[in-house]
Amino acid sequence: ELLPHVNPTETADLYVAAFTGTQAVSQTLTNYQDLQRRHITLQQHVLPSIAAPSILTALDLTPARAERLGRLAPED
Repeated sequence: ELLPHVNPTETADLYVAAFTGTQAVSQTLTNYQDLQRRHITLQQHVLPSIAAPSILTALDLTPARAERLGRLAPED
């Protein structure tokens, strides 16, 4: 499912760092109000460089999916 050049450990390190930065920017600028949009943007830019095209076509990276998943999360 990964492209041949992908090193999973390096890619995981990169993605964690990128998401951490995304969270920090979202917190600073909008108190996390735009985190979902920023995360989707990150995925749209990073995933094409690591995932096979057949996988990309099956992924739903829309805000609507994020909302559905949020409703499935257990409440505290």
